Amino acid sequence: DLADAAERMLARGGAAEAAAAFRRAAELSPKAEHRAARLNRSAFAASKGGLIDSADQALRPGSVDSLAGATAAAFVLLYRDGDINGVFRTLVPALEQAAAHPDPAADPGAFDDAFYMLLNCAVWAGQEELWPSVRTWLDHVSPTARMCFDAVADPARTAHGVRQRLDRETAELRPDSPCWRIDWLIYTSLYIDCYGFYDGAWRTQLGSAFDSNRFTQLARSHDAFLRGEWDRAKAVAEEGARACSEQDNQFSQALFTYVTAAVAAGRGDEETLGRCNEAILSWAGPRRLNLLLATVQETRARAAVGRGDFEEAYQQAAALTPPGRFPAHFPHLQRVFLDLVESAMRTGREPEARAHVDAARRTRMGEISPHHRLLLESAAALVAPDAEAGPVFEAALALPDASSWGWEYARLQLLYGEWLRRRREHTAARRHLSAAAETFDRLGAAVWAQRARQELRAAGVAVRVPSGTALVTMSAQERRIAELAATGLSNKEIGQQLNISPRTAGAHLYRVFPKLGVTTRAALRDALRDLEDDTHLVS
Repeated sequence: DLADAAERMLARGGAAEAAAAFRRAAELSPKAEHRAARLNRSAFAASKGGLIDSADQALRPGSVDSLAGATAAAFVLLYRDGDINGVFRTLVPALEQAAAHPDPAADPGAFDDAFYMLLNCAVWAGQEELWPSVRTWLDHVSPTARMCFDAVADPARTAHGVRQRLDRETAELRPDSPCWRIDWLIYTSLYIDCYGFYDGAWRTQLGSAFDSNRFTQLARSHDAFLRGEWDRAKAVAEEGARACSEQDNQFSQALFTYVTAAVAAGRGDEETLGRCNEAILSWAGPRRLNLLLATVQETRARAAVGRGDFEEAYQQAAALTPPGRFPAHFPHLQRVFLDLVESAMRTGREPEARAHVDAARRTRMGEISPHHRLLLESAAALVAPDAEAGPVFEAALALPDASSWGWEYARLQLLYGEWLRRRREHTAARRHLSAAAETFDRLGAAVWAQRARQELRAAGVAVRVPSGTALVTMSAQERRIAELAATGLSNKEIGQQLNISPRTAGAHLYRVFPKLGVTTRAALRDALRDLEDDTHLVS
C-alpha cells in the first residue's frame, strides 16, 4: 500500500517524497492509531530530508510519546531552534519509555535515530553535563552507532581503530541498505578526516540517493577543504547554506558557513571570515553551542598564522587545546593542532610546543587516520632539535597519502624549505619552497604564497607574483599608505601627509600586511617591488 511505498522511498533516500506519501497515507487511514503512526513516519522522513516545516507540520499533539515522533520533534528543536536542552527533554523520556516497554513491531533502527540526535547535540553543545545521558544508551544502539560515538565523542581517547571498523562497515554495505542510515558512516568518516576515501564506494552502492543526502554535501565540502580543493569547498558550502536558509535549517546553515570561514581563513580573506564568524557567533552564542563557537577561534587562529600574527594565533588556539593537554569531548583537536605548535615555536614558547607534540604521541593521535599522522609528524619536525629536524621533515613528506592533503602538505613543504634555507641548503630549499608557492597560488592563499616567495628570495631566487591571479587586491589609499610606510614613516607621519588619523593609517596597514604576505614594515619595500610589474588594484 501507500505506506509501504513510502518506506521504500525513504530507504532509497527519497525523504521528501516519503514524507508526502506517509502524510497522504495518514489522511486515508480510517484507524486513529494508523493515522498517528503514519504522521510520525511523515515527520521522521521530513526530518531526514532536512525539511523543517514539513516535519513540524506532521507532528501531532502527543506525537512525542512515540520514539519516532520524539526524534522528529528533536530534529526541529535542534536544526531550526538550536534548543539543546529541549532535545534532551524530549528524547530522554521517550527513550526511557521505549526501553521499558519494547514494541516488537517498532523500527529496529529507532534507538539509533534517537541516539543520533542526542550525540549530535552533545558534540556541538560541548557541555560536559550532557554526556552521561548519551552514554546511558550505548548498550541499546547498533555497532555502527557505537563506532560513530567512538569517533566523535572523545577521539583523542576513543577513535583509535575506528578506521578499520569503518572499512568493515563499508565492505558489508548492501545496495538495499537504507540510504539515510549511511549518516552514521558519513559522520564517522568526517571526524577521522577520511571521508574522501569512501565517497566513491558509498556512491556506487547507494546510487543517486546518496548524492542527494544533505549530510553528504556537508561532508564533501569539508573534505574538499582538507584536500586543497578550496574553490569546490566554497561553492558546495555556499550552495548548502543557501538551501538550508530556504528551509529554515539554521543549524546546518551554520555548519556550511563554518566551511566557508575555513576557506576564508586559509586565503587570508579577512572580510569574508569576519562575516561568517559573526553569523556563527550571533546564532550559536545565545544557544550555548560551544563547539560551533570554538570554530570561530579555530579559523581566527588559522588566519592569524597566515598573516604572521603568531601571538594572536597562539592565544586563539591555546584557548581550545591548552598546550600539552587534549580536553575531553573536543573532536576538533587536530584542526588547531599544527597552528598551536607553530605559533608556540614562533613566540618563544618551545616547551609548550614540545609538550603538545608529546601529548599527541601519548594519546596516539597519529593512529587515528593518515591526516592525523601527517599533522603530528609535521609538528614533530617543527619542534625537533635544529640539527636533527631534516630526517623528520623528510619522513613526514614521505608518509603514505601525505600529498592527498594539499593544504597541509604545502605547509609542510614551506616549513621544510624555511629550515633548509636557514641552513643555507639553497638548492633543496628552492625545490620545496617553489612547490609550496605553486600550491598556495592554486588555493588562492595569497598570504601563504607570499611567505613562500619571501623565503625563495632569501634563497637567491628572483620571484614575482604570477600574472593572471588576483593575489593582491588593494585600494589606491591602501597602496599609498603601504608605500609611505615602506619608506620608514610612522603612522602619525603618514596621517599628516594624507590628512587622516594615525589610527586610520594603522588600520589600513593592518589590512595591507596579510594581503602582501608580510608581518613587518621592513618587508613592505620588497613586497611592493614584487608587484611593480603585475599589480592587481581596485579603486
